[in-house]
Amino acid sequence: MSTTITETISQTLPVISDSKPTDGAAPKRRDLHTTIWHADEELHQKQLAEKGGKEDMWQGGDIYYPNPPKIAVEGVIEDVSGREDQFTLKDNGFIFGKQYTKVMLKTEDLSDTKKIKEQYYPEMEAWLKEVTGAPRVHVFHHGTRISSSTFHINKFDRNAPPQHQPAVYAAHVDQSSWQAKNVVHSHFPDECEALLHGRVMIVNAWRPIKPVYKDPFGVADASTVPYQDLVIRPNRVFKDIRESMGLKPGKGHRWYYKFGQLPEDVLVFKGYDNHGKARACAHTAFVDKEFEDGPARESIELRALLFWPDDESVLKE
Repeated sequence: MSTTITETISQTLPVISDSKPTDGAAPKRRDLHTTIWHADEELHQKQLAEKGGKEDMWQGGDIYYPNPPKIAVEGVIEDVSGREDQFTLKDNGFIFGKQYTKVMLKTEDLSDTKKIKEQYYPEMEAWLKEVTGAPRVHVFHHGTRISSSTFHINKFDRNAPPQHQPAVYAAHVDQSSWQAKNVVHSHFPDECEALLHGRVMIVNAWRPIKPVYKDPFGVADASTVPYQDLVIRPNRVFKDIRESMGLKPGKGHRWYYKFGQLPEDVLVFKGYDNHGKARACAHTAFVDKEFEDGPARESIELRALLFWPDDESVLKE
């Protein structure tokens, strides 16, 4: 359920209206006025009160994601084109890096789970070590999306072949800090306590299979989003209760994307960090009306654990 309320956040950034560039031409900076769907926490709490104060997480099938109400916020998403090197994981929570994959080259590759796990995971683990400096990287999950897909996560069938997800139009973070620690424990139960005493980071590595014009992918600068603007959103996967986070509207938020993002333009952004000020980036798909009727967006996204086991910076003031 989505509200029909629309809030406008005042921003004065210019909008550069370009048509699709020709092959080989570098896209110009193209900041966009668009709609970003946020968590309507006030309405959500009213709805929960009517249900006795909490959501019934055991309804549905193998997977259950509640659909809390959202509110449309009009604002500007800035194009990073030509200034990608100005953004860092440390200061902003995200980077755009060049990685020329030898594995994910065509649409059909999105359906080849064996190829993704056996070839793409190692390829990206090596690259993430290089661009982040993390001595230890472990890819633990991937998702594939084709924005024209009609599949719904709550209709998941564990016996069915893998299906591509559609684009998600809701600003969110994939896991809370509680859930992030559960991820570490799930994959490294014997080392969890030691690892959590060092530097731990979860990052997403998002790559399109073809240049992106329809349903582009935006990320919020983590340094502009106070933790008070993030709200817990529980979900269930089989018998496990998990937590993601929704994003409430906030006037200080700054959003970024890359116009005409190419397959080698990999967006790496934090989903969790136990150190620093830029700890997690909200993200979402959004509409670019000029390309609304264009070809569907195709993409793959990895989630990876990054460890600095000997880094004691988390203990310093």
